[in-house]
Amino acid sequence: MTLPISAAEVANALNKTLAPTVDTAFIRAYTKFDPGYSVSTSNHNGLRLSAKYPGPGIKPPVDGTGFFLFLLQNNIQGSGRPGETMPGYSHIYAYWPKQRSEFGDHWYSDGYVVPYDNTIGNNDEWLAYPAQYRLAYPAQYPDFQSLPNWQPQRDK
Repeated sequence: MTLPISAAEVANALNKTLAPTVDTAFIRAYTKFDPGYSVSTSNHNGLRLSAKYPGPGIKPPVDGTGFFLFLLQNNIQGSGRPGETMPGYSHIYAYWPKQRSEFGDHWYSDGYVVPYDNTIGNNDEWLAYPAQYRLAYPAQYPDFQSLPNWQPQRDK
Protein backbone atom coordinates (compact mmCIF):
# COMPACT_ATOMS: atom_id res chain seq x y z
CA MET A 1 0.00 0.00 0.00
CA THR A 2 1.10 3.54 -0.61
CA LEU A 3 0.05 6.39 1.63
CA PRO A 4 0.28 9.51 -0.53
CA ILE A 5 1.48 12.87 0.73
CA SER A 6 -1.67 14.82 1.57
CA ALA A 7 -3.08 17.56 3.77
CA ALA A 8 -5.67 15.21 5.33
CA GLU A 9 -5.55 11.75 6.88
CA VAL A 10 -5.90 9.02 4.24
CA ALA A 11 -7.19 5.56 5.12
CA ASN A 12 -5.74 2.52 3.35
CA ALA A 13 -6.79 -0.83 4.64
CA LEU A 14 -6.22 -4.52 4.22
CA ASN A 15 -8.94 -6.04 6.38
CA LYS A 16 -8.83 -9.58 7.66
CA THR A 17 -11.54 -10.95 9.92
CA LEU A 18 -10.39 -13.90 11.99
CA ALA A 19 -13.10 -16.54 12.18
CA PRO A 20 -13.22 -18.31 14.46
CA THR A 21 -11.86 -15.71 16.85
CA VAL A 22 -8.43 -16.26 18.41
CA ASP A 23 -6.74 -15.31 21.68
CA THR A 24 -3.36 -14.54 20.06
CA ALA A 25 -2.64 -12.81 16.75
CA PHE A 26 0.57 -11.55 15.12
CA ILE A 27 1.11 -8.89 12.46
CA ARG A 28 4.27 -8.34 10.42
CA ALA A 29 4.72 -5.44 8.02
CA TYR A 30 7.45 -3.24 6.63
CA THR A 31 6.99 0.50 6.34
CA LYS A 32 8.95 3.34 4.78
CA PHE A 33 8.31 7.03 5.41
CA ASP A 34 8.86 9.59 2.64
CA PRO A 35 12.02 11.73 3.07
CA GLY A 36 9.81 14.81 3.46
CA TYR A 37 7.30 13.21 5.84
CA SER A 38 6.30 15.76 8.48
CA VAL A 39 2.90 15.55 10.17
CA SER A 40 2.62 17.30 13.53
CA THR A 41 -0.98 16.41 14.38
CA SER A 42 -2.76 13.18 15.28
CA ASN A 43 -1.95 10.77 12.51
CA HIS A 44 -2.97 7.11 12.51
CA ASN A 45 -0.37 5.88 10.05
CA GLY A 46 0.42 2.32 11.03
CA LEU A 47 -0.96 -1.11 11.80
CA ARG A 48 -4.29 -1.77 13.51
CA LEU A 49 -5.50 -4.74 15.50
CA SER A 50 -8.98 -4.41 16.97
CA ALA A 51 -12.09 -6.29 18.04
CA LYS A 52 -15.63 -4.89 18.13
CA TYR A 53 -14.30 -1.29 18.01
CA PRO A 54 -17.38 1.01 17.88
CA GLY A 55 -15.59 4.26 16.98
CA PRO A 56 -13.66 7.12 18.60
CA GLY A 57 -14.48 8.66 21.95
CA ILE A 58 -16.12 5.60 23.53
CA LYS A 59 -14.40 4.10 26.57
CA PRO A 60 -14.41 0.29 26.78
CA PRO A 61 -16.05 -1.34 29.81
CA VAL A 62 -13.53 -1.62 32.68
CA ASP A 63 -14.19 -5.35 33.08
CA GLY A 64 -12.59 -6.11 29.68
CA THR A 65 -15.76 -7.51 28.08
CA GLY A 66 -16.26 -4.79 25.47
CA PHE A 67 -13.76 -4.05 22.73
CA PHE A 68 -10.18 -3.03 22.09
CA LEU A 69 -8.16 -1.13 19.50
CA PHE A 70 -4.37 -1.17 19.14
CA LEU A 71 -2.67 0.96 16.49
CA LEU A 72 1.09 0.77 16.03
CA GLN A 73 1.90 4.24 14.77
CA ASN A 74 4.51 6.95 14.53
CA ASN A 75 3.68 10.54 15.33
CA ILE A 76 4.90 13.15 17.75
CA GLN A 77 2.24 13.63 20.43
CA GLY A 78 3.56 16.92 21.76
CA SER A 79 5.23 15.05 24.59
CA GLY A 80 8.65 16.59 23.97
CA ARG A 81 10.41 13.25 24.38
CA PRO A 82 14.21 13.63 24.20
CA GLY A 83 15.62 12.78 20.77
CA GLU A 84 12.26 12.46 19.04
CA THR A 85 12.21 13.61 15.41
CA MET A 86 9.86 12.96 12.48
CA PRO A 87 8.15 10.60 12.02
CA GLY A 88 8.19 10.15 15.81
CA TYR A 89 8.72 7.23 18.14
CA SER A 90 6.86 4.02 17.39
CA HIS A 91 4.12 3.56 19.96
CA ILE A 92 0.76 1.90 20.51
CA TYR A 93 -2.38 4.03 20.45
CA ALA A 94 -4.82 1.96 22.48
CA TYR A 95 -8.45 1.81 23.50
CA TRP A 96 -8.40 -0.58 26.45
CA PRO A 97 -10.36 -1.15 29.69
CA LYS A 98 -8.17 1.05 31.92
CA GLN A 99 -7.50 3.90 29.49
CA ARG A 100 -7.03 7.39 30.92
CA SER A 101 -9.05 9.46 28.47
CA GLU A 102 -12.10 8.94 26.29
CA PHE A 103 -9.80 8.95 23.25
CA GLY A 104 -7.40 6.23 24.37
CA ASP A 105 -3.78 6.16 25.50
CA HIS A 106 -0.42 6.24 23.73
CA TRP A 107 2.00 3.62 25.13
CA TYR A 108 5.74 3.89 24.47
CA SER A 109 8.17 0.99 24.78
CA ASP A 110 9.99 2.66 27.70
CA GLY A 111 6.77 2.58 29.79
CA TYR A 112 5.78 6.23 29.18
CA VAL A 113 2.06 6.84 28.57
CA VAL A 114 0.21 9.87 27.16
CA PRO A 115 -2.01 11.44 28.48
CA TYR A 116 -0.42 12.43 31.76
CA ASP A 117 -2.31 11.02 34.76
CA ASN A 118 -2.77 13.61 37.50
CA THR A 119 -4.16 11.00 39.90
CA ILE A 120 -0.79 9.23 40.16
CA GLY A 121 1.44 12.14 39.18
CA ASN A 122 3.31 10.55 36.28
CA ASN A 123 3.10 8.95 32.86
CA ASP A 124 4.48 5.51 33.69
CA GLU A 125 1.42 3.24 33.54
CA TRP A 126 3.55 0.10 33.79
CA LEU A 127 5.72 1.39 36.60
CA ALA A 128 3.21 3.20 38.83
CA TYR A 129 -0.31 1.91 38.44
CA PRO A 130 -3.15 3.96 40.02
CA ALA A 131 -3.25 3.62 43.81
CA GLN A 132 -6.28 1.33 43.90
CA TYR A 133 -4.39 -1.24 41.75
CA ARG A 134 -0.82 -0.97 43.10
CA LEU A 135 -1.00 -4.16 45.16
CA ALA A 136 -2.19 -6.10 42.09
CA TYR A 137 0.33 -4.50 39.71
CA PRO A 138 2.97 -7.27 39.72
CA ALA A 139 0.34 -9.89 38.88
CA GLN A 140 -1.18 -7.79 36.07
CA TYR A 141 1.93 -7.09 33.97
CA PRO A 142 4.65 -9.50 35.15
CA ASP A 143 6.30 -9.74 31.72
CA PHE A 144 6.57 -6.03 30.87
CA GLN A 145 10.14 -4.89 30.36
CA SER A 146 11.01 -1.31 29.59
CA LEU A 147 12.81 -0.99 26.23
CA PRO A 148 14.43 2.00 24.54
CA ASN A 149 12.12 4.05 22.33
CA TRP A 150 12.59 3.52 18.62
CA GLN A 151 11.79 5.64 15.61
CA PRO A 152 12.21 4.84 11.91
CA GLN A 153 14.43 6.96 9.73
CA ARG A 154 12.65 8.59 6.84
CA ASP A 155 13.35 7.15 3.37
CA LYS A 156 14.58 3.79 4.75
